[in-house]
Amino acid sequence: MKKSLFIVIIAVVVVISLVLIVFFVFPKKSSKNVNNANVTPVNFNVEIQNAVYIKNASFSPAVLSIKIGETVTWINQDLFKHKIASDPHPTHTDLPELISGDLSEGQNYTFNFKTAGEYSYHDELNPIKKGIIKVE
Repeated sequence: MKKSLFIVIIAVVVVISLVLIVFFVFPKKSSKNVNNANVTPVNFNVEIQNAVYIKNASFSPAVLSIKIGETVTWINQDLFKHKIASDPHPTHTDLPELISGDLSEGQNYTFNFKTAGEYSYHDELNPIKKGIIKVE
């Protein structure tokens, strides 16, 4: 009897361990308020027009001027994840469609600006980091 109880306990421990491993190694991805359609890896051998580089937790350039209909590409060259979102934080009501998924190092996000204006944005994961796109 003691031997079969021991086997059952070991089996339960193994099953729980496998469930925990699957849960932590393959976490469920959230799709809440995220636009991952334009998140792609970056080819650093190609020059990108209207690029905003994310490095050392800041945007460079912090202010970018473009023409109506042009696309801006945010490129994460930082070790940490970043997420582009329209101001104001946390509602993103200035330009609600301007919101990326999480950008890991080497990934980028593109957005086409179709209307003239001045659009401020921030890093959703660090909202004090801000930038502006001026569309003329």
